[in-house]
Amino acid sequence: MGIMSQTFRPNRAIAAKARYLLQKWNKLTCEKKESILKEVLGETPHNRQRGSHNKETLTKAIHTASSE
Repeated sequence: MGIMSQTFRPNRAIAAKARYLLQKWNKLTCEKKESILKEVLGETPHNRQRGSHNKETLTKAIHTASSE
């Protein structure tokens, strides 16, 4: 097996969580999606925060919006 095939093999736990969050995301209304993206990315490109903070904020926002 080559290095390329090993490098890009997805982690099953990450893939399962991504599918779960995508299903929740697809059930949200456009207004909720827009508010989540504004919250995570900020109103301007200068307010963007990088790294795991965005991932945590996005995950939390999707869970909150889908439970409403």
